[in-house]
Amino acid sequence: MMKHLFKNKYLLVGIILVGSIIFVSTQHHGHSHEHPAAKYGREVNEAAQKEMKDGHSHGHTHEPHGHTHESHGHTHESHDHTHDHHGHTHESHGHTHESHGHTHEDTSEHGHSHTNVKRSTSKYQDYEKDSYLYFLNDPVKRLWTYSIGATLLISAFPCFLLLTIPLQANTIENGPLLKVLLAFGSGGLLGDAFLHLIPHAQPAGDHDHGHSHSDSGHGHSHDNTVGGWVLGGIIAFLIIEKLVRLMRGEDGHGHSHGGEKKKAKHSDDEGNGKDEKNSKKKKGAKKVEEKACSNIKVTAFLNLVADFTHNFTDGLAIGASFIAGPYVGLVTTMTVLVHEIPHEIGDFAILIQSGFSKKRAMLVQLITALGALSGCIISLLSTDAHSLAEEAVSSWVLPFTAGGFIYIATVSVIPELLDSNSSVWQSIKEIIAILAGIGMMYLIALNATNGTAFMSNIMRLEFFWKQEIIDNIRIAIDNSGEDIFLENILIKSVIIKIPRIDQVSDYFNAVFQNDERVPMDINNSEVREHMEACIENNTIKEINFYLHFSINYPELKIPKLYGYKMWDKKDKDGLILIEDLGRDPSINSDPNYIYGKILPMIPGYNEKQLFSIIETLAKIHATSASIPFNEKKYAIENFDIEEYSKWIDSMYTLAKIGFVEKLKKDQFKERIDRSASLYCQSTIKNVYYGFEKKNGFEGVLIHNDLWAANILFKKSSLGLFDEVYGIIDWQTLYLGNPMADLARLIAFNTTSKYRRENEKKLLKYYCKIFNQNLKDKSKEVSLEDIDKAYFESLPLVLIFFAFSTPMYYFMNFIVDGTQEEIDNRREELINRTLDFYDDVLEKYGI
Repeated sequence: MMKHLFKNKYLLVGIILVGSIIFVSTQHHGHSHEHPAAKYGREVNEAAQKEMKDGHSHGHTHEPHGHTHESHGHTHESHDHTHDHHGHTHESHGHTHESHGHTHEDTSEHGHSHTNVKRSTSKYQDYEKDSYLYFLNDPVKRLWTYSIGATLLISAFPCFLLLTIPLQANTIENGPLLKVLLAFGSGGLLGDAFLHLIPHAQPAGDHDHGHSHSDSGHGHSHDNTVGGWVLGGIIAFLIIEKLVRLMRGEDGHGHSHGGEKKKAKHSDDEGNGKDEKNSKKKKGAKKVEEKACSNIKVTAFLNLVADFTHNFTDGLAIGASFIAGPYVGLVTTMTVLVHEIPHEIGDFAILIQSGFSKKRAMLVQLITALGALSGCIISLLSTDAHSLAEEAVSSWVLPFTAGGFIYIATVSVIPELLDSNSSVWQSIKEIIAILAGIGMMYLIALNATNGTAFMSNIMRLEFFWKQEIIDNIRIAIDNSGEDIFLENILIKSVIIKIPRIDQVSDYFNAVFQNDERVPMDINNSEVREHMEACIENNTIKEINFYLHFSINYPELKIPKLYGYKMWDKKDKDGLILIEDLGRDPSINSDPNYIYGKILPMIPGYNEKQLFSIIETLAKIHATSASIPFNEKKYAIENFDIEEYSKWIDSMYTLAKIGFVEKLKKDQFKERIDRSASLYCQSTIKNVYYGFEKKNGFEGVLIHNDLWAANILFKKSSLGLFDEVYGIIDWQTLYLGNPMADLARLIAFNTTSKYRRENEKKLLKYYCKIFNQNLKDKSKEVSLEDIDKAYFESLPLVLIFFAFSTPMYYFMNFIVDGTQEEIDNRREELINRTLDFYDDVLEKYGI
């Protein structure tokens, strides 16, 4: 059967192309409107989500809206934020926010990890000394091995596909199939130029795509840089082809269409005359063929030049992405690989048409891979690989290459398809092939724009300073006579938080399985618009929190802010650089040493840990209560209680679907029904105070999402994690009832037995610390006030607990381990939720 299959060349090629398209359609390459060289930093985020099955999830992984909690805090342990590499290392953690919150997954690791991912306890696997992979323990060797290996893979893999194409040379027999492949190649070139290279080739520093819309006139400010370089590429390739033809002494067209030969006036022997005529015909035909072949060889040369340049930018991207981390590198590698498949097939057809043998054509294509290899090496040697990659993309390289591709497809390849007497069926196949080439590039472009993380992506950027710089700074500090710490100048690492909505959380879908009753499809314009409004508001609030509050109170256990880019409505992007609480800030510290860590929600906190959290929280609350309202009004801006009420109402339905229909936990049905009256505006108003004074509290900044994944503990000299190191992820903060933070902390992160037995003791301790740290003693509260505020906060905490538990059910801190361990954790989670339902319903007499 295989013999017959290979005889049917069209069938075989069709299988290859269909297989390639299916492969492409299953890939998601990160965000985009950027070439891999510029977008690798964004793909990182997607990588963390998709690759996180393996466990690299540090940080906010993105889930639908609502607070679906997943280890979303800076999980600072060698898991989660563990993005240490050499140079600038970035890795993706993912901050998952929901309708207005973060989705967290408690990976019991350090940090920003909000995904159902399992991570190893160290960033990289250590190999034994007797292992042939032992050299990979060295970070520099590992970086070079991964980067060069990925580049070679991208170069070699398409060649294996070419081996299956039944073309050995440009023969009459192969003519029809070759024309189909040429058509596919021209479609690929045009698709690549118009769907990838030109859209990605934005002028440096310009994020407006050359279009500026002013309120006063809709004036358009056009930047012609990209278009100019595209035209430049077309003209340059035309000039090169002209020069080559002049040097070879060829005519303008390259196709010799000679006239009819004159008949001989005399012929003594008709047979000899015919032989002579046939001989001349053959010679003439051979000359025509040689000229045509020579013409195509110029095209092949131009195509190889364009491919070399294109491959060079791919190499820059791969090198820069592996500097960012292995998972970032893996995703970028896949992006480039699926992009190269249609390209290589088209290039192969052009080379065969040029007169190359199959073996020689494949060899020449491998030679162009030197462009990728050189780009990768330059990127690895560069002190700023990211900037180098972005400059290559935002400069002339991509549009110039696009111009070359357009020239080759329209001037050199498509005329070859027209310059023949093809049958109707052959013409149809060629047109289909052109559309297939364009369609394949479209699929890649489509996946590239719809595959990133959902609300925020978290990365660790790690710096490795030269010893010379360290020594010079130390000398300067010593000479200054001032009390300055080296680590305050030479930062070891930072956390990068990039808000974004692009991919609905896998965890949400794991529960609701694309249920039409669940309004979480971001392809729905209304849902997406709501999500974007949430992320915009959350991002602005968090930046303002750092700018106007935490920066003024460094003694509070909140990450430092190092920089930010405010949310841009048009480009829908923003950036926050904050302190990395997961790694030792000392310059010479071990980058894999666990310094700050998130503890898992189950089994939960011990009493010493709870007291440390409550002390930290009460100090933050008290400090915020003492500052003027105008310094914290940002926390309540754009809050619409009507819209929020709609979200709360929807959570009632989600709880029913999640527990009863999806998890088959029928014991929740009656409890959810009884709780229906709690899903109302009064429940919201009992937590969201705004500027109102209630139960003794006024103007307190509340975290509004306090659970295990947002609290880091510092490792003691004894190896214990009993002292809070920092509370992170403040994007859902509000002015309101501080007991909502405390109630959520106790309900989510302790056993029912402990909560019931120790509630009063914990509230009393909070009251003591809060009043002790108030600068304005007129704002002191009584224990009675605290009791009442705590009571009023319970319904909203219950609503979020009921919403979150079905998602926790599938998260890493639950499903990691043996089946017995998983079952025990799930049982504890369900019992904890059931008991909280019972206690709240009983207290409210429902």
